[in-house]
Amino acid sequence: SPTTVGYSANMSNHFQKFTGGYHYVKRSSDVYGPILKDIVFKILTTLKANKQRARPQEMFIYFSGVTEGQFARINEVYMPAVKDACRMIGNNFQPHITLIAATKTHIERFFGTDPIVEQTPQKGYNGIDYWFNILAGYHISPVQI
Repeated sequence: SPTTVGYSANMSNHFQKFTGGYHYVKRSSDVYGPILKDIVFKILTTLKANKQRARPQEMFIYFSGVTEGQFARINEVYMPAVKDACRMIGNNFQPHITLIAATKTHIERFFGTDPIVEQTPQKGYNGIDYWFNILAGYHISPVQI
């Protein structure tokens, strides 16, 4: 059975809107490789059609579900595919490209020491009351004021 690869990008006519799509691909050890160039090219052409501004100087591409055994593939296969898509837009189009591979994104938990309404504290290993996992949308900063 096929698997689904979704994508989103800031390519619409408003700078705060992200739009995207998805592709069904044959389940294999490399689901991104066969379609990455086409997806990036589609994003760049949609961006060009919807925005009256310069091409992006930086691109951040986030991969979820890439295993540590596939990290070499990011540099050897994915980066050249992204660069090829950029060259299809124009030979002189060479943005700074950052590829991010996330693994184990489900295990991050942040526990605050300030009470959140209607939650009961739990005792931490050092006796400090912790108030469950911090709710989504909270800003996490190493700086304490």
